[in-house]
Amino acid sequence: MIQGDVRIGENSYINDSGMLLAQDGYHIEIGKDCAIGHWVYMNTRMHKTDNHLEYFKGNIHIGNNVWVGNGAVIYPNVTVGDGAVIGAHCVIAHDIPPNMVVYVTQEMRPK
Repeated sequence: MIQGDVRIGENSYINDSGMLLAQDGYHIEIGKDCAIGHWVYMNTRMHKTDNHLEYFKGNIHIGNNVWVGNGAVIYPNVTVGDGAVIGAHCVIAHDIPPNMVVYVTQEMRPK
């Protein structure tokens, strides 16, 4: 689902079941030649962790040639630099520099 002011660059695509929500006058901008995986969630408005009744808000900018893996979550007020790779199921709450690779490093297994 894509809702609100979402700008998608040339040759970029979003796979099935993603949710990109641009709310409250903010926007999501995805550069050119980007691949956005299944079940990716981007929202320009999210609940604060210390008070679920309050929100923080901001634009989301995804650079050119960025790959975002399945199930990743991108928070408001985040910029992902050109050429970055966001691994599957990562939660991105801060800016990611160009050409950075981000991935989940700890496995969670039952004892």
